Amino acid sequence: MEIGVFSNVYSGCTAEEGLARMKEVGLTLAQLNLCSVCGEALPAALDEGALTAVGRQARALGVRFVSLAGTFNLIDPDPEARREGLRRFEVLCQGAALLGIPVILLCTGSRNPRSQWQWHPDNASPAAWRDLLAGTERLLTLAERYDLVLGVEPEPSNVVSDPRRARAYLDEFRSDRLKIVLDGANLFRPELVSRMDRVLEEGIGLLAGDIIQAHAKDFLVDGAGTLTYTAAGKGLLDYPRYLGTLRAAGFDGPLLLHGLGPDEVADSVRFLRGVLHE
Repeated sequence: MEIGVFSNVYSGCTAEEGLARMKEVGLTLAQLNLCSVCGEALPAALDEGALTAVGRQARALGVRFVSLAGTFNLIDPDPEARREGLRRFEVLCQGAALLGIPVILLCTGSRNPRSQWQWHPDNASPAAWRDLLAGTERLLTLAERYDLVLGVEPEPSNVVSDPRRARAYLDEFRSDRLKIVLDGANLFRPELVSRMDRVLEEGIGLLAGDIIQAHAKDFLVDGAGTLTYTAAGKGLLDYPRYLGTLRAAGFDGPLLLHGLGPDEVADSVRFLRGVLHE
């Protein structure tokens, strides 16, 4: 596994400055977020000049973009918002093709009208599942057109909320252009922490062979039983078990840091390198 980082960890600076900071801590893989290039993660139109400049800078520094952030609410309760997200997703596909980025990361979404990252009971409804499948069909058509792979991350707040839902989702399509981006921290709710080994082994086992990237963040549970996320190596996730289980399942792809501040990156990189070395 090779360690990388989300480009938007370095918020408040240009994409070029963020690339330089990645290189300072020895990272050569990144997920690009167009916020730092176009001002929006899903722009209405590409700034090809800015994208070309970022690609040139990345090549000069030896940094490779392994994925592009493409998260919009695929089951937004507002149908017009869904249509606009799908339209803008094609702009992202054009950007990925321009820079030679092979994977776009998806958000399967939430019925929550305030945030795609917050749970809503209607996420478990048949209608939400139908909307997810219909939207995914559209995205797969674009993935085929632009020769891309769509990476889906199971998120506790989303309609694809856990490995079982992710397995059912993959099985609906059985497409080589729809794969899994796995974040070990996302597999846990507070009541599952005591069963960490089993949760990791069962979750990764269900998705083995379809995992193309992994994420590295961590989690804490406070005295009130509330789970919050933190930088890799600063929480409760058993990283030797997490990475060992991924490796045993045949995964040897990018391991991307996120959910941390720019000043925490160096410490998390050292931590992950230590775990991988062991």
